[in-house]
Amino acid sequence: MLSYLSVYCIACVFFVLGEKYQRYFCFFIGLFILWLFGGLRYGVGLDYNGYWDIFLYTDSTGVEPGYRQLCVFFKSMGFGPQIMCLVAMALTLGLIYKAVLFYNRSQAAFVFAVFLFAGFYTESFNISRQYIAIGFFIYATRYILSHSFYKYLLVILTGALFHSSVLFMLPFYWLLDLKYSDRVVLVGILLSVGIAYTLPLDGLYEKIPFYGRYLLGDSRFNVNAGLGLGYVSKILIALLLLKLRHYIIASDDKYNVVINGFFFYILFMAVFKDFMVFLRIAYYFHIFLILLLPRMVSCFNRRSQKIFVAAVYLYLGMLFIIQMTDKTSMLVPYRINFDLTTTVNLNQ
Repeated sequence: MLSYLSVYCIACVFFVLGEKYQRYFCFFIGLFILWLFGGLRYGVGLDYNGYWDIFLYTDSTGVEPGYRQLCVFFKSMGFGPQIMCLVAMALTLGLIYKAVLFYNRSQAAFVFAVFLFAGFYTESFNISRQYIAIGFFIYATRYILSHSFYKYLLVILTGALFHSSVLFMLPFYWLLDLKYSDRVVLVGILLSVGIAYTLPLDGLYEKIPFYGRYLLGDSRFNVNAGLGLGYVSKILIALLLLKLRHYIIASDDKYNVVINGFFFYILFMAVFKDFMVFLRIAYYFHIFLILLLPRMVSCFNRRSQKIFVAAVYLYLGMLFIIQMTDKTSMLVPYRINFDLTTTVNLNQ
């Protein structure tokens, strides 16, 4: 845990310096530290061994063509599987950094603190390919605001080269910038949570043509997400956001997309809680939380802001401790690998 805390704090210092003195080189140093820390991790994360095998046996896997071709290219250059951790981390951090600057340049340091301590950064250790796609999605949302569907489509299709689930984000070009009323949002939240916990949704999913019985019959997919206090806290944030969103949008209308995205996260997490495979859709909207928490601070007066900021950092600290102490996440102990050519994985 200490290694994560040290790296996060050092990176945040550079982000604060970059924001305060408008020195983007400081941001680059912070991102460079995070890139090395995540890219050189060894045996860290649930999917680490799986991605190692994907690199070694690329031709026999069904991995998306973009990721596959990168594996083939670096393998031909004499690199081992470790190189793909560096590549994936570079793409993820680069895309998210560009999105942060677009939406909230003035609070970029705060945004990255949420990104780190709330677990988004280490979440990319486990679903590396999808996090690249998540990066492409949050980057693509700028084209919703500029009404450039073909640019949005191009970015989403590029993301699909790494994880095909991002194709589900195509209809949200039209859905994320709609002006939903408070009543519609509140009813949507209450209905989705209520239905998910009172009705047997398995029967509905089973009726999906060709896919339903396969989905229900495969234990890898029909796993309950075990939504607990973490999700309850997100619902509370959503309810507070319902009161604050008009102020936020009035000060920055770009945030209508961000706020709607987070509401969709609440909805999908509840509806798909029993099916981990469908929760991949919700993950695309979870990332908006890193933009929302800092922006919500601006809705309060100076005295109240201090209280709210303290509450946010207390919340982040709680999430950080929970994640670091969860043995199933395989984040601790942290180990590092500088050998970019080895194909021997001592973790297997």
